[in-house]
Amino acid sequence: MPTPRPAAITLATLLCLAATGCSGADSGSGADGGTAGSADKVPPAARGTYPVTLKNCGRDQTFDKAPGRVVVMNGASVAEVSTLLALGQGGRIVSNQQTYGMSEVPGRAEEIKDLPTGRVEPNDEASP
Repeated sequence: MPTPRPAAITLATLLCLAATGCSGADSGSGADGGTAGSADKVPPAARGTYPVTLKNCGRDQTFDKAPGRVVVMNGASVAEVSTLLALGQGGRIVSNQQTYGMSEVPGRAEEIKDLPTGRVEPNDEASP
């Protein structure tokens, strides 16, 4: 079995965190726009608490700190890069391959357009 590359592990971790954030069970909302009384439901990594261990594909992976660099590959949607920007991680993105030129979030399309591409050139199928 090939050894996972650090960038792939980082991306997988961030996608897991984004997916975890979408699975909240509490639909209540506090005055600050957050979910009232749900701090215990937020995963440790989303709270900035490290080390954190995530289960991914049946394996536990422990991370001592947040990733310092992020590579966003082209996927089926622009949700991954948009989520990373919403989490304030734009400064950690060293290469972004997701762009669709539009977003329901005001200013987000321009924010995505301004991210570095790492000089990656997509092929004829728009894959890096």
